[in-house]
Amino acid sequence: MFNEIELIIKEIEIKIKNFNNIAIFISGGFDSTILSYLILDIVNKNNFKKNIEFYTVPRYDDSKNHAHRIVNWLLSKFETINSEIKIVGNPNLHHSKQVSSGIKECINDNKSKIIFLGDTRNPINLPNGPIRIKSNYENIFQPFFECDKRITLKIAEHFGILHEISKITHTCTESKSLRCNHCWQCLERKWAFDSLSLKDVGEM
Repeated sequence: MFNEIELIIKEIEIKIKNFNNIAIFISGGFDSTILSYLILDIVNKNNFKKNIEFYTVPRYDDSKNHAHRIVNWLLSKFETINSEIKIVGNPNLHHSKQVSSGIKECINDNKSKIIFLGDTRNPINLPNGPIRIKSNYENIFQPFFECDKRITLKIAEHFGILHEISKITHTCTESKSLRCNHCWQCLERKWAFDSLSLKDVGEM
């Protein structure tokens, strides 16, 4: 019987097997970083020959630079990955539509691919969060969508990289550098760490 983490890993592996081209949307945040790590770990361990591309929307929290930091970290773990990040989407849209605008560009490049998104479910006891929608497209996969942010912390702890990822990921939507500790995303991250009695050593 698979546990929660093993089940997610298996679901990701099945998706990867069915597509030669893999697109990963990264923001510089904790969830998309863990998702990227999982995908690359699966590809590496199974010696899959896949074309992996990273995409990011250049939002005003400096996500472009944060995404580059994450990809450089991934490169140190998995030397064979392509470090290029494709910039897509419209950062001037409402935050609920920014990523979807990038996904449309990604889909429209006429290449058959699986698109991975790191969305998690909003905690029920943390109101007024962002609108997160589960996609109905077969080639868009959100493996964490039925779980709240605690799942990505559990996965990071499982792989022994919790402190590393805590230090390099940027959560805050109100600041380009150090987190504000007041925006919803900062509160969600604090809630996840606190509820699991884990220490967050990051400051971004």
